[in-house]
Amino acid sequence: MYPHRLPAVHMPRQSSREHIALTALTLAAFALRIWRLDAKGLGYDEAATAIMARAPIADIISFHWEAAFEHLPLWVLLMRGWSLLAGQSEFSLRFLPAYAGVLTVPLSWALLRRIAPEKTAWRLLTTVLIATSPVLTLYAQEARMYSLVVLLAVASTYLATRLIHRSTTSHTVVYVLVNWAMLGLQYYSVLLIAAHGLLAAFVAVRRPAMRRFYVRAVMPAAAASAAPLLLWMALSPGFHETVAVVFREAGQPELGIGAFLVKLWRDISFGAFRWQPNISAIGLALLPLFMIGAAVSRVDFKRENQSTVAQATPYHLLLLTIAVLPIVISAFLFRTLATRYILYVSPFVYAFIALGIIASRRFHRVWALAAAALTLAVSVLGLAYYFGTYQKSDYREMSHYLSERYAAGEDVLVIEAPRQHLLAKYYLGQDFPLEPVPNIPLPDYWPVTAPPVVPEEVDDQVLHYLDAYSSLWAAFSAESEVDGGEFLAKYITAVSYNLDCQFWLDVRLCRFISPRIVKPDLETEIMTTVNGELTLEYARVATDPQHVVIDEGRVLFAELGWFAQTVPSIDYTVSLRLVDIAGRIVSQFDQYPIGMLLPPTAWAAGERKPGYMALSIPPAASGRYTLQARVYDPATLKPLPYFTPDGGLSTSTSIILGLVEIDGTIRLLPAGSGGIR
Repeated sequence: MYPHRLPAVHMPRQSSREHIALTALTLAAFALRIWRLDAKGLGYDEAATAIMARAPIADIISFHWEAAFEHLPLWVLLMRGWSLLAGQSEFSLRFLPAYAGVLTVPLSWALLRRIAPEKTAWRLLTTVLIATSPVLTLYAQEARMYSLVVLLAVASTYLATRLIHRSTTSHTVVYVLVNWAMLGLQYYSVLLIAAHGLLAAFVAVRRPAMRRFYVRAVMPAAAASAAPLLLWMALSPGFHETVAVVFREAGQPELGIGAFLVKLWRDISFGAFRWQPNISAIGLALLPLFMIGAAVSRVDFKRENQSTVAQATPYHLLLLTIAVLPIVISAFLFRTLATRYILYVSPFVYAFIALGIIASRRFHRVWALAAAALTLAVSVLGLAYYFGTYQKSDYREMSHYLSERYAAGEDVLVIEAPRQHLLAKYYLGQDFPLEPVPNIPLPDYWPVTAPPVVPEEVDDQVLHYLDAYSSLWAAFSAESEVDGGEFLAKYITAVSYNLDCQFWLDVRLCRFISPRIVKPDLETEIMTTVNGELTLEYARVATDPQHVVIDEGRVLFAELGWFAQTVPSIDYTVSLRLVDIAGRIVSQFDQYPIGMLLPPTAWAAGERKPGYMALSIPPAASGRYTLQARVYDPATLKPLPYFTPDGGLSTSTSIILGLVEIDGTIRLLPAGSGGIR
């Protein structure tokens, strides 16, 4: 390749103070990105990285070629090699992104020094903001490719400036290889290469004297960089499906342009948290600084001598295009895309915020100090939230809880929304038995897309589990893509005892006991009718299911048999209560007769349905209690009177099911055994 040698640009020597400052900032960035690196459990995408990296190389490439919503396979291939060396602990999975986040700090400083050698204060302030950035720290502690993409974006831009100053074969090859790596990790970063090409086209049009330098130096290298990605995009079936879905969703965005930009800016300035706290709005205060920095950049970057390509390069336009182009395109076309896809704009955004802080000094020194203090306050608050109360996933803790209580052979784990299976396999083990709903095959390594649940199939599946196992655990995802109506949870509640539910951030883990193993200690004929519509025919109460260890403590299991005399006019709600001798309620559980699956008004006349209710007994309970049922109207919360078997109207609203005697052990006695009435 023909080398383009341009007049050398004077690069002032780095002062010892600046060297010390840069070293300190790099160490601070290292401390932030390594500190508590494995404190937070893996999210879904991180667990997917770990499991997918265990697959054979050929399978990894084939999967990414065929699958929608997957980037090119470089990240998983990289993690496969890294996992063989370092294992797959949470720390090791996140170490490469963390290290990339650290390297971004000195490399950003080197880029800014190259394009503005005399602006020491600007590049140091920008480096401070990058080193302490909440969003860059967050993604540096995530086992995904985004932190590496940021590093490669800065490296690519640095190499682009080298190409402008002196285009040689070695410079071009390195630039192209870096871009191939960046695009191999995340194809949306092609917009950064587009920004390089736009700069070259702009200068070629506006400054014909320098056209040959840009046309021969940058534009061919940018085209060569994008060529493999364009080939992949043209041929990959998975990419074609991704594009079709993205453009279909782009036509029906959930957010308007303004709302999208506000959310995006809060993510970039305060941190791209899954659930943004209200305090993140403080990040909007940095937007005016960015705009000031963008407005003054042309003047600040103007050189006295415009005789060389190096001095004539409008670097302010390069940085501004990199910072703004992906945001604008996303706002108008792809508002469904998350901030992480354009995370690489962050260092360039911070460069303009820093420029705005310095520019405010023209008004008064105090303004500049206040702007700097505000910017650092946003970083401190964002970092405090991230390292403090923020949780990305509780699946690790949930899995530990389940592992301590799960009895192989007696228990079964059902996962609603089968995409959970990669997280479950990471924390519970590759061989842990998982039963997905809907019942589809779970691949060994790959994410899975499941169809919506079909109630007629799910109910048979659940009944099979309750017949084959004593205890059914169900993990319900807050982002269910298959069961928006929560049929699974409602159906299991209707046909078994819901013993307990634990909430783990965005996952709910519930345990259900099969009625098959609950043998009643007390069976009583009740035959009371509420409002002339709903009859409670019997109550069967038990205290100790067979073959089940109940970690939650002592529990009463009550099966209540209901009969609809006519179509109920009210969605009657049942309150099961344990009442002491003084009439105080010591334990209570309320629900529809068979749960939320079928409220009473959906019943037909003549239907009989058993309802299953589990009532916990307080640890300190001792003495004799009554077990009562009360039926009330949920609209008014007013308890309803009932008719006794002989047709008389009861003077009480509480139906006595039996007596509970606790003196170390639990005994159930018929209601007529004396004592409390």
